[in-house]
Amino acid sequence: MAARVCHRPRRQRDGNFAIDRSCFDPTTGRATTERVIIRNARTRRFMFSVRMFVAAELRDCCSTPDSPASISWTRTATRLPKGVAA
Repeated sequence: MAARVCHRPRRQRDGNFAIDRSCFDPTTGRATTERVIIRNARTRRFMFSVRMFVAAELRDCCSTPDSPASISWTRTATRLPKGVAA
């Protein structure tokens, strides 16, 4: 079984810090990130996750006639196809 893959990029600017800890879990297909922001001696934490699609899901999604990938969008188009959430 594959292990989780993690990385921790850090950014610093003007004495403030942003630290991200991201992990990808291949069993669930989710990348989870914890972001810590230290600014003016205050610490804030945020957590969010993103589900990654596998190639078969993308292929099936893009092969239907109503898929967003197959619709020609114009500058004035605002209507979404049926079943596509905004």
